[in-house]
Amino acid sequence: LLYSVSYYFHLTLSSMASFGSLHARMWQFAIGHIVNEYCQLFTASDKADPELPVSSRLGSFTVTLGFIVLVLLPIKIEDTFVRLFVSLLTGFLICCGSRKSRFAVMSNKFLEYMGDISYVVYLIHWPIIVLCKYHRNVYELANEDILNCLALTIFISVVVHHSIEQTFIKGPFVLSAISTVLIYSFLCSAIFNGDILKTPNANMKTLYADAIKYNLENSNALYFSKPNGSLEDTQAVAWTNYTEEAPLRTYVPGNGSASILLIGNSYAYRAFPVILRLFEGRFKEFRFLAHSGCLLLSARTCYLSNAIHTVIEKQKPDITFVIAKDLHYLEPIKGNVLDDIHVKNTQDELDFLSNHSGKVVFDLQYFRPNVTGGVAYTVAKRLQQSNVFLEDIKVTYDEYKRVHAPEITRMEALKAPNLILNRVGDQMCSARTNTCWFYNHHNLRAYYGDWDAHLTTEGLKLLEAGYTRIIEDFLATHKS
Repeated sequence: LLYSVSYYFHLTLSSMASFGSLHARMWQFAIGHIVNEYCQLFTASDKADPELPVSSRLGSFTVTLGFIVLVLLPIKIEDTFVRLFVSLLTGFLICCGSRKSRFAVMSNKFLEYMGDISYVVYLIHWPIIVLCKYHRNVYELANEDILNCLALTIFISVVVHHSIEQTFIKGPFVLSAISTVLIYSFLCSAIFNGDILKTPNANMKTLYADAIKYNLENSNALYFSKPNGSLEDTQAVAWTNYTEEAPLRTYVPGNGSASILLIGNSYAYRAFPVILRLFEGRFKEFRFLAHSGCLLLSARTCYLSNAIHTVIEKQKPDITFVIAKDLHYLEPIKGNVLDDIHVKNTQDELDFLSNHSGKVVFDLQYFRPNVTGGVAYTVAKRLQQSNVFLEDIKVTYDEYKRVHAPEITRMEALKAPNLILNRVGDQMCSARTNTCWFYNHHNLRAYYGDWDAHLTTEGLKLLEAGYTRIIEDFLATHKS
């Protein structure tokens, strides 16, 4: 009953709480206890008949090797099952190790040696990983870093095993007792005289306070003040009679010669101040026209679609940015991509835009986090609760590519000589570490604001390099 309750706690607690809670780990100790009882029960029979036929030993070898291969296979398994399976397998291997004559694999000299140094490996591996992450300034290690950590762990473990561990194993009890007292005295001194039990220093308190304030402000932000120099777009209203959602319409005059148009939905609204700033006034006019929830490409779902056609025909922009997040593109593709309805509709819109604009820039979509209440709210709430564990607020780069594979296939199927695809999702991830963070782990500011995953000013910073490259290339070509 006690072990069943322990496993229940293990299943219901968070991974971090479960890892550090004794009552949530007792079921693992139980496996070792049961294995010990089992091995004691069969020890006598093993001594009476130490050798088994070759066929029996071959079967045990196959079973054991099969378990080892299964653990090493690069397949994704649910974490709860992995913990249970690995714990049971460990117990099985311990039992096999006590009956070497029956399990040929466990009498292998290399595996025996790895078992001898395993406790030192256990003690050494985590400090090495922490130091490597600190040195690399990352939360997730790249594959080459993992291999380096593994090699360094094995090397140090071998040295410590032969130079220190063996000394204590073979030495007198007094040596072990004195060393233990000294180590615990040092730890107690560090706890009560050092910084371990102290509250975060002033700089950390300021960091947390600023992060909480920023994230709460961005967790439900809807509209913001228009950038300096923004004017009422009376010309577009005269062309179209379109007057909906005034915050998402504006006109900015500049001191250059290029005509700029930015269209889309609420995601374009967030990007508008950034793109405007990066142009640095090097345009004749910058027109922004959008509507929340409007799908401009895969389906013309709002009145703004007709208004945009009129504006483009009248303005004839030198470059048109289209930023409109659309979940239709993430749907699985059935059959030939060119026969896909979303590709056909998008190609029709692209043909019109391409014919009336010098350049056309499509922003591809970034990963939308599935975080209850939104990323900004979640980060702020955890910091308010003094919970600084935020390492789960991310997704792997491989997962992002898997989810967005249909969109990328559709976008790459589009044809236009002046089309530029801006892969903003890639700019928010690190292929090297296989990670897409949802917040800045230096200042703890979320990249995503509300529940609908609109980008915050912190998240938009990740896209500035891509926008800058497009803008500078366009201006250089336009000038020539």
